[in-house]
Amino acid sequence: MFSLALTVVSTVVLTRILGAADFGFYSICLSWLAMAMTFGQLGMQPKLMREVSYDSVSGYRTLNSILRAGLATVLISASLAVGGLLLLYGVILGHGGTAVFHGLLMAIWIVPAAALGACFRGVLNGHNKPLQAMFFADPLQRGLLLLMLLGLYWLDRPAMSGFTALVFYGLSTVIVSAFALLLMLRSWGAKRVPQESVRRFGRAWLVSGTLIAVVTGLQAMASNLDVMMLGLLSSQAEAGLYRAATRGADFVGFGLAIMAPVFMPRAARAFGAGNFEELKRLSANMGAGAFLIGLLIALPLLLFAEPALSVFGPGFFQVAPAMRVLVIGQLFNAFCGPVAALLMVTRRERLALVSLATSLLVNGVLNYVLIPLYGADGAAMATLAGTVVWNLLMLGIVWRTMRINCSAIAALPGWIAGGA
Repeated sequence: MFSLALTVVSTVVLTRILGAADFGFYSICLSWLAMAMTFGQLGMQPKLMREVSYDSVSGYRTLNSILRAGLATVLISASLAVGGLLLLYGVILGHGGTAVFHGLLMAIWIVPAAALGACFRGVLNGHNKPLQAMFFADPLQRGLLLLMLLGLYWLDRPAMSGFTALVFYGLSTVIVSAFALLLMLRSWGAKRVPQESVRRFGRAWLVSGTLIAVVTGLQAMASNLDVMMLGLLSSQAEAGLYRAATRGADFVGFGLAIMAPVFMPRAARAFGAGNFEELKRLSANMGAGAFLIGLLIALPLLLFAEPALSVFGPGFFQVAPAMRVLVIGQLFNAFCGPVAALLMVTRRERLALVSLATSLLVNGVLNYVLIPLYGADGAAMATLAGTVVWNLLMLGIVWRTMRINCSAIAALPGWIAGGA
């Protein structure tokens, strides 16, 4: 909750200082960078979390090689992601001379910094330190960003711009990654037992890491596609208004966000030990808990969308219909439970690709059709459709392959009966 609160507070500060258009520029740049950061990490955070959790069963016999292989992999993948992003936006889409492209050039160093930080947090998670790993992700980064924004605003308000906010975002990312490295080294300590070579470990991981990267990359693309396409098909101002609506709707996913760092290492250990009953119990409880938390947050947002959006500044209330649609989508996502996380920790990344690719295709086509007609409302409807398709397909895959129902339906009846 602290991380989401900081995210919303920093968004309020940015919208109040920058205005809708300049905040839209900042949001569009970050959406493209988020996609590059995800592919640049090559799935190493969940990969390292999973492998370190497995390795803990044998007394951390290969921990040294796991980390070295992960770092070597992300340095290469981050470099490729940087080149791919600039090529895609600047050459293939033909936006090389725009302000957004210049913003991407200025902030592109965020991609490798975020990739290294993801590796360090993955090891912390695998060491069964999910709270530390989670703190050195969004909460600390958002807090540092907020302090930098308020500091410059107090010292020199005219110097604030979308470009300045991007630089501050990058600096906060570097600082958080450095702190995560220090904490990881402290927890690593005497567990370093060099075993297999980086080369052999890296080859064994290449296919799995790439699959995780594609899965998480498609997830990042799906969550940012609406803002990216609003920037291409509409205006920076509308993208800024819409991003504020997504920030409000994101609160509904608080249950999933807070429970995932705890769920994933425990689920990985249960799977590694062959304890499918424990895996079913963890999945069902997380689905039910995430939905109940999401429902409590969604109801007031649906009823009071306009006042909530007015916090971001004058004019933001006009995207209230879009926020209501997004809230419904987030609530459905929470209802379906940890489907994507469950597939990744059980080494079934390949099975997630079809549903993610299908939902992304639906999302992209509908964005292309609806944004020119309905603007931000059209982007929200496209995002809702993609979310529903993705979760339904994922639920089917998890049930068909593992006979696990991780939606809220699985655990809620037992909770209600126990309460009665």
